[in-house]
Amino acid sequence: MNARFGREFHQSDFEKFKLCPRMFYYREVLGIDPERTSEIALAGSAIHTAIVKAHTDKVWEAETLFAFWQEDFERRVAEALSAGTEVRRGTIDPQDYRHMLAGYAAQPWNREAKVLLAEREFFFEIKPSSTLYQFAGRVDQVIQVPTQLLVADFPAFHDFPRPEVVIHRDIKTGQRRGVSPFELLLNDQLSIYAYAFKYGNFDVDGDGICEAHLDLLPDFHGLYFLQDHIPYKRPPKDKPASWRGPGMYLTQRPPERLQRIPRELMPICASIRRGDFPREGAARGICEKYCSMRHHCEADLLQEIA
Repeated sequence: MNARFGREFHQSDFEKFKLCPRMFYYREVLGIDPERTSEIALAGSAIHTAIVKAHTDKVWEAETLFAFWQEDFERRVAEALSAGTEVRRGTIDPQDYRHMLAGYAAQPWNREAKVLLAEREFFFEIKPSSTLYQFAGRVDQVIQVPTQLLVADFPAFHDFPRPEVVIHRDIKTGQRRGVSPFELLLNDQLSIYAYAFKYGNFDVDGDGICEAHLDLLPDFHGLYFLQDHIPYKRPPKDKPASWRGPGMYLTQRPPERLQRIPRELMPICASIRRGDFPREGAARGICEKYCSMRHHCEADLLQEIA
């Protein structure tokens, strides 16, 4: 493999590399377009757009948001198909997304939140040793919320010392995972975002140039799993049908932790720069159902062993 990774690191690169380094190589180093995309991915992008609309235009009526989501989702499917990308239809239940948006709109700590930053690009550099690594990406949302609105669902805020809380949230539509306190502390994406807020530059005005240094330390960073808003069809005996979880799963990145983040990111950055891309997807069970690069990988493997 003579090709080398030549762009900035993105926050999603770390999860992709951990999933399967070889798939990462085909997609992010060689730049091979995926043979197919999923309805889940397109529906997730559409729900992000719907949430931005809810806050920007103060659209909190659930059915209006759902109609907007449906239109945007179908547009994304049509664009993918016209680009020659396979999209297998009928793999999602639109009612799940209706519940996600209705649950989001129902929360007072969403409706009353002041959005400080939404869907904005960032850039920063780290030099944990002799090598400089550049990062670029996009944050989902930073909000400022009255503390009293959070107490009912998040009792830990009873002791929060200020009347308002600043929370950075990475919004997810997939299945809830990685939400234990230990896993949240180890989450590379949240660490990258946290470092960007403090030390990076942001494209705040949307002109394509990351020129604004925010020097921002959110009180909390969190994963917001919208699937928590989908009612159980057969709820566990100890839980009501309408409650899967709190939605937000919060952690922190204090200043002393931020100082260590470049060293934490360095091993994967160095592996990618060196060109270490073994095939590990089979061990994780993604080759059959989820790999968008399977045909390329199989062809290369057959050539290698011929």
